Amino acid sequence: PFKDVITFPNVFTPNGDNENDLFYPYVPPPYEELIEVVTLKVFNRWGQLITDDTNGWNGNHDGKEAPAEVYAYYMEVRLKDCRTYSKKGNVTLI
Repeated sequence: PFKDVITFPNVFTPNGDNENDLFYPYVPPPYEELIEVVTLKVFNRWGQLITDDTNGWNGNHDGKEAPAEVYAYYMEVRLKDCRTYSKKGNVTLI
C-alpha cells in the first residue's frame, strides 16, 4: 500500500549541513505531492510539547537548540484521496 512508502526518521542532526536537518516524514518521488502533514507533535521525555509545526521540526524549542536526547512524536498525514495515516514513535536529536 501507498502508506508503506512513507518513512519516518529515527535520528536527525539539525547542524546546518543540509542533511537530516529537519524532522519530517520522507516520501520518495513521485509521491511527495500526494500527502499533506496535518499533525506533527513532538514531546520531550516529561511530556512537554516541544513543537506542533506541520512543516517539520528543526530541533529548536523556545528559540533555542533543544537538548540532544530522545523525543516522542505523533504525526498524521492525509493522502490526497483523503485517507489518513498516523504514526507515533521516537526520534533522537543529535
